[in-house]
Amino acid sequence: MEGAAGFTVEKDVFRRDAFRTILAKHNGRVMKIEATEGLDAAPARRQVEESLYVITSLYRRHVSPYPGVVSQTIECPPEFKPQETRFQADGVSVPLYLLYGTARLTYGVCVDELAVYRAVLAFVYSAPRRTLYRIELFIPREEFVLEEALGIMGTFSVSGARRTPAACPQARPSFGKQREKREAAAPLNVIIIGLEPLGAGHVGAYGYARDTTPHLDAFAEDSFLFQDAVSPSSWTLPAFMSWFTSLYPSQHKLRNKYMTYTEHDQVIADMRVLSPSAATLAQVLKNNGYLTAGFTGGAGMGREFGYDLGFDTYYDEGVFNGLDAVLPRAEAWIKKHKDRKFFVFIQGYDVHGRHPLPRGFNNRFADPRYRGTYRGTPHEYWALRDLSLEQGRLSLDAEDVAFWRAWYDAKLYEADEKLGAFFEKLKKLGLMQKSIVVFSSGSGNEFYEHGRFDHGFSLYEELIRVPLVIRVPGEKGGRVAGQVRTIDIMPTVLDLVGADVDEALRRQMQGTSLRPMMRGEFLALDAYSETDYLFQYFKRSVRCPDGWKFIYSLDTQERELYHLTRDPLEKDNLVDAEPRRAGEMEEKLLAWMEALRTGTDR
Repeated sequence: MEGAAGFTVEKDVFRRDAFRTILAKHNGRVMKIEATEGLDAAPARRQVEESLYVITSLYRRHVSPYPGVVSQTIECPPEFKPQETRFQADGVSVPLYLLYGTARLTYGVCVDELAVYRAVLAFVYSAPRRTLYRIELFIPREEFVLEEALGIMGTFSVSGARRTPAACPQARPSFGKQREKREAAAPLNVIIIGLEPLGAGHVGAYGYARDTTPHLDAFAEDSFLFQDAVSPSSWTLPAFMSWFTSLYPSQHKLRNKYMTYTEHDQVIADMRVLSPSAATLAQVLKNNGYLTAGFTGGAGMGREFGYDLGFDTYYDEGVFNGLDAVLPRAEAWIKKHKDRKFFVFIQGYDVHGRHPLPRGFNNRFADPRYRGTYRGTPHEYWALRDLSLEQGRLSLDAEDVAFWRAWYDAKLYEADEKLGAFFEKLKKLGLMQKSIVVFSSGSGNEFYEHGRFDHGFSLYEELIRVPLVIRVPGEKGGRVAGQVRTIDIMPTVLDLVGADVDEALRRQMQGTSLRPMMRGEFLALDAYSETDYLFQYFKRSVRCPDGWKFIYSLDTQERELYHLTRDPLEKDNLVDAEPRRAGEMEEKLLAWMEALRTGTDR
């Protein structure tokens, strides 16, 4: 773009292997260019239509296709609504949309005081390159002259021989190039560990006051610790399948334990039936030459749900088993295959309410002065969980709540001891320097933060904010700021090992490789979560990088809005105090839901 010659590139970010964002500034003007490669004309057209739908929905009432979902009516003066003109790009007349923009470079402005910029937006598709370009130019409102904007936009060109545009000085390595780099060195094993249900708020490395996880904290010191990781669901069954497919629960469809549940007909949910075309991480790595094995605590990780897809060996015996049952089998398998390239998945329910505090292990964090009625048994816990589901809210003394949180922390401490021993065995086998090790959780657990016990029934922070730690051999690691999602685990692992990724899998994965963030780049990632727990609770949420979070209950029509920076415990629902913000967030959430429903790429 010759007209943008004076602009300075401030950000050049790759969110996926075929997706690039450039942000450039000059004299108060801001230009954004997004390039999505590998698109044929039809999907490119759908992407443009979806983008325009999202933008225009900010200025009107959006009628939801979901039962009971009511959107807020937004009254917008005509002068603030999008207008359309045209300009010439490569000799072709292209629509140009004129909008008002906020200081945050967002649209939907309907009041004068928020209109900081006049903005122009265009989409240009290059068939020879199979690339869709989204071009945005923001000019200070009082300085806006349409002729200047047209002059700058009109110099955009994608014709001629394929070359890197002047404003885009470097190209991102493809998966193929990454693979060549990895193959030059020794291939890396992949070890993924899930401890369920563990919220980030109880982990020492995430700032917890109690010393619950000394071994995990030590492991995190030379790993990449993602400070703000969000799960796509608040319980085991859907969350882990999102790890393995990089799909949201509504897409992989493993949302409950049963596909059908009536008095006379109960049909177990099975990925092989629900989503037969979805590829799992184990299948992809197996096709890339990896031996694959999974060792789990059973229950929601059972093979009957399809969790064994792609694994050469899969252990799921028992119900809510912990690491004491799982790790010995995993360690034996790893030792046997240590000279081969392998992927092993390890999961335990050590901190689950159904898993007891092991004998000989004291509730080390409990107040010795506690004289309440509870003794810390799974039966007692499950009774509280059932009451939570039946009543919606419990009534407990502060001393009882403190006792149960201490019980949870004591179980976590015991599990951390086992993790520490496992890490030591990996070191002795020489595998820490040959393996990518990922640690995370499917969800957290509520202990009365919002009046209930257990998980699955809500999308509050204690349930969806989870630890995510990734250790890469030979790399120093460090704390990674910025919001990420556990649906990003699969594309990140495939990126790190340089796996072959075909076009179908690229389209499948909703997450993005976190490799750029591990290199210090910033990615602005929205985090969506959902739960349809036990066919009783139907909730969706969106959590934005700027700290705003919106929760919608599809069954009760309850709307909740929180600013997590100011209100991390989600106690102050701002839906009435911030009606415009709530409306914008709702529109964003509904657009995402519609994209999932129609299969539109986002």
